[in-house]
Amino acid sequence: MLIKIEAHPHVFISVPIEALAEAGIGPHDAFEVYAKDDKVIIKKADPDDYDCDGDCENCPFAEADEPIVKKQESKS
Repeated sequence: MLIKIEAHPHVFISVPIEALAEAGIGPHDAFEVYAKDDKVIIKKADPDDYDCDGDCENCPFAEADEPIVKKQESKS
């Protein structure tokens, strides 16, 4: 069955748990999804690429066992 992607804002796909584990993505890890060279890439998010803005409710790393994002230093 083909689905018209433009008709839906999101599409659910199955990813084998073994593939996620091989990529180092665990059940509580944040990950990012993007497209490159006609491929959809799923990769573990790097906390060093994010600055803490204090909005823990919307933080992709909030479910981690311990804080892994450095607080953004204030510029004064």
